[in-house]
Amino acid sequence: MALCRSTSVLLRCNLTKAFTCRSLCSSSRLQLPTEKVTHTGQVFDKGDYRALRYVDREKEVNDKFAIDLVHEEPPTEVDGRNVWCDGGGGHWTSKSLH
Repeated sequence: MALCRSTSVLLRCNLTKAFTCRSLCSSSRLQLPTEKVTHTGQVFDKGDYRALRYVDREKEVNDKFAIDLVHEEPPTEVDGRNVWCDGGGGHWTSKSLH
């Protein structure tokens, strides 16, 4: 019985290290990460019918959230009505329509 219990504890510790997760509860059951969470916090429970769209395929979540990208490169305010980019170097031009 003691050997079984110690093996279970070792297995649990190894799984925790492998998935770099930490249990915040006192439950003896280990839950492994199975679903990615979106920037809005969307995550479906196991029995939720909305999760059917991800059957036999992986849920694709963009890791680059718009709010983070805006903080990295803030928008530049211009006087014109039209703005465009030539595709290189971050240079921009504007043209006012009259």
